[in-house]
Amino acid sequence: CSPHGHMPPDDRKLMEDVAKVRNTEGFGSDANKGYYSACQINIASASESPTGLVKDLGTAGKKHRDRADHFFHPTTMFSFGDTEDLYAGDFFILDLGVYVEMVNYRTVTFHAWMFHGGTPPMPLSPEKPIMPHHVRATVIWYANRATIERTAANVLALMGENSRLEVHANLLNTGKLN
Repeated sequence: CSPHGHMPPDDRKLMEDVAKVRNTEGFGSDANKGYYSACQINIASASESPTGLVKDLGTAGKKHRDRADHFFHPTTMFSFGDTEDLYAGDFFILDLGVYVEMVNYRTVTFHAWMFHGGTPPMPLSPEKPIMPHHVRATVIWYANRATIERTAANVLALMGENSRLEVHANLLNTGKLN
């Protein structure tokens, strides 16, 4: 089922065209192109302390809400890394009391307006040394509110140093791209 099935045809075509330029694959279905409007990758190095993620990721390692995400769209995370026999670390959603160990290839879909955060990979015993390759990467796909509501420029591609190709919100809202 496509989330865009009830969109006006011109809006759906624009989102599909943007997905083609960005080379965004459908999420769950080929019809879902453009559903997620932004992506980030968080890299968490292993730490001896659960608060070590704050050092690497700042706010993402603390309890927080992502109010810039669109309220009606979910966020999806995909975790992978080389943590070997370390504890992989947790992702938590405090509003639900949910803690998920972020093992290799774990996928979590959640509502980013709820309080959430994470902990880094950690040794299970003080004798276990932390190696430089003990890292976890988390790819996060989310729907940016300004992009979905067309109140900000939509970046189609990075074009080199300090340059980008973008479609401005005033063009999106006037239909001049049809």
